[in-house]
Amino acid sequence: MFPTLQLGPAVIQTSVLLLLAGVWLATGRIERHARMRGQNGDRILTLVLVVVASAIVTGRLAYATQLGLLSPTMATMNLEVGALAALSAGAFLLRRWARRGQPIPLLDLLDVLAPGMAVMMMAFSAGNLASGSAYGAPARLPWSIFLWDEWRHPSQAYELLAALGIWLLIERSAKKVPSASPHDTAAGPSTRAPGFLFFTWMAMAASARLILEAFRGDSVLWGGAIRAPQVVALIALLGALWSVGRVARSRRSAACHQPDSPSDCPTPTTTTSPRL
Repeated sequence: MFPTLQLGPAVIQTSVLLLLAGVWLATGRIERHARMRGQNGDRILTLVLVVVASAIVTGRLAYATQLGLLSPTMATMNLEVGALAALSAGAFLLRRWARRGQPIPLLDLLDVLAPGMAVMMMAFSAGNLASGSAYGAPARLPWSIFLWDEWRHPSQAYELLAALGIWLLIERSAKKVPSASPHDTAAGPSTRAPGFLFFTWMAMAASARLILEAFRGDSVLWGGAIRAPQVVALIALLGALWSVGRVARSRRSAACHQPDSPSDCPTPTTTTSPRL
């Protein structure tokens, strides 16, 4: 583990550097995919930076008000207040642009953000691996690591590998840009439906958390036996799968109502009343 990096007289937390690197890489992927999808990359980047800055500054101030600490780490932030501030800032910007006649469709925005979120998953996992946070449960295995006075599962490495796999899959799927025509099914209606990419990322991320949480040694337990993150991940997974099915069905329904609808659409049937 490498919790700190010595640069002359300065001591810098490695996890903070990795998170900053993740933000830089994520914004680059978001801008690239925004332009691929015909979206305004500058406006989306402005939205992302405002949301991130609001979350960090507000969450940090809320925590500092309580304890008076200055170290800007995930452990010294009020995540609930930061998340609320981030959502409020994002909603304010989207509403302001909509009033100016420059709306960004929500599902398209989420699809553009999905590759960046996949990058941030890797950054968080790498930060935990460097700092020793999110440590694994005790285990004596050939690949166990000695951490906090005990041999443990390398849960941070598990999560980093899972995040890498999710990012590769999202990047591959993100290349299938939604077509302008709702009945263009060359790549399949579900893969081209707006929102499909984001909800696919959400389903994969929730699945990874649901499985890998079993190897964690710092889980929050409900009733002494139920891992709270697994409950949240299961709810998120079910919601993501339902959303994937919904956007796929809506896309398919729109395609089948076009004059040149796909050949495998169900043929409408007409019924006639019996003549008396």
